[in-house]
Amino acid sequence: MQIWRDHLLSFNMSDSNISGSFIFSFPFENDECKHGVTSCQKLFVCENKEEIKFYPVDLAALIKALNELHYSV
Repeated sequence: MQIWRDHLLSFNMSDSNISGSFIFSFPFENDECKHGVTSCQKLFVCENKEEIKFYPVDLAALIKALNELHYSV
């Protein structure tokens, strides 16, 4: 449950005046990571999904988006 611990740590280290999100990037074809993310998401107990602020992102898509951003500047 390293993902869950990282998620908790990120919010415990943040300033109480700053709201943020926990973005976890991993290769979506990696079944072990996918299982970890699914297990982590089951731990969230919140009726409003907007409050969770946990966003799994495909690593390949993130790299592509960053490259497009970098080369467009």
